[in-house]
Amino acid sequence: ACATGVVSVLGAVSAIEQGTCDAAVAGSSEESLVPLVLCGFNSMGVLAPESSDPASSVKPFSKNRRGFAIGSGCGAVVLESGECAMKRGARVYAEVKAVVSCADAFHVTNFDPSSESIKYAIMKAVASAGLEDEGVDYINAHGTATRMNDSLETRAIKKALGGGAGRVSISSTK
Repeated sequence: ACATGVVSVLGAVSAIEQGTCDAAVAGSSEESLVPLVLCGFNSMGVLAPESSDPASSVKPFSKNRRGFAIGSGCGAVVLESGECAMKRGARVYAEVKAVVSCADAFHVTNFDPSSESIKYAIMKAVASAGLEDEGVDYINAHGTATRMNDSLETRAIKKALGGGAGRVSISSTK
């Protein structure tokens, strides 16, 4: 579902940190365009209305948000230890400083309205990375473009980062 790709990256990072391997391929794919899934999301009222201009439909964190567009996709990344990358003279695109995973078990499709578990995950990741709140430049949010989810994520980011939340760039892979 929504977190499978990230979970595979977390597993790869863990294996590299534990010395199980020097490099790993992590990725995910999803095929959601099946009647059962479409009917479920439609029943929840979270799908953006059909539009000839997708850019005008899906706008996470916008006051004009209208829900998300369901689709299929896949992706993969190659991760390796810093030592391995240096030996190869590889160009490093990013460094994983911390990994945090949590769930609030509030509801099968909804976050806890208090947004405490999301706040906790952000604060734990910042602390685990050895950063201060000011060190956070970007958040890749769940970003479903639904009023409930976007407002919960926004509230959690503001709670976790305080006054610095307004300068952090936020977008969503969705």
